[in-house]
Parts: sequence; structure tokens; C-alpha cells
Amino acid sequence: MFTKPKTGDIIIISVILFMAVANLVFFMGQSTGASTAQIIKNGKIIKEIKLSEVTSRIEIRENDQYNILIAAENGKIHFEESNCPDQVCVKTGWISRPGQSAACVPAGIIVKIVGDVGENSDTDIILK
Repeated sequence: MFTKPKTGDIIIISVILFMAVANLVFFMGQSTGASTAQIIKNGKIIKEIKLSEVTSRIEIRENDQYNILIAAENGKIHFEESNCPDQVCVKTGWISRPGQSAACVPAGIIVKIVGDVGENSDTDIILK
């Protein structure tokens, strides 16, 4: 049932294995750079957090009309609590990569990640 592999088969398998290992090494070695979370309220940056430097949990509270709790830990950030009516900000979940954002529209607060986008970006094109 099992036939002896031919030289061509061995070459093809070797090339495929080499390409798989090369891709793995290349993508694991890439760094997206330092990402910074900007917390923006009514168009003004009120806080910036370098996510790569967060070693313990950071909490930011905004107690205006809507009581909001934003939490950052382990290189990511999210709206943890809000008493806004639709809770879209809380349902967005954790964000960690440059270009991602979450917003609590009723409160006028946006959390966005800025930094080196690198080649692993979800952005295909930017038009101006």
C-alpha cells in the first residue's frame, strides 16, 4: 500500500516545510511597535497610556452624566462599565492594535489605539 517516495516528492515536501517555517519565523519576529491608547473626550485628549508599559491594571473613571470605567491591562484596553443607554462601548470589548477604536457616543468619549501599524494591519488603503 505504501510506496517509496520519489525524489520529486521529497523536494516538494521539503520546499513546503521550508516555506512554513520561514513564514512562522518571519511573522513571530515582527513587532507592531509601541502602541498608545488615547482617551479623547469631546475632541480633546485627556489621557494617553503606552500599552506596552502597562504592568498592572490601570483604571480611568469619568463621572459626568454617564459614569464610565475604562480599564487597561496586559497591552489592551476597553470600556468596562458605562451607564449609557445602549452599552455599545462596553460590548465592543478589548482593543489592542493600532487603528482600533471604541466609543461611548452619548458621553463623547473615544478610546483609540495609535502607533506603528506595521505590515499586519487590517487597513488596506487610506483615501484622502
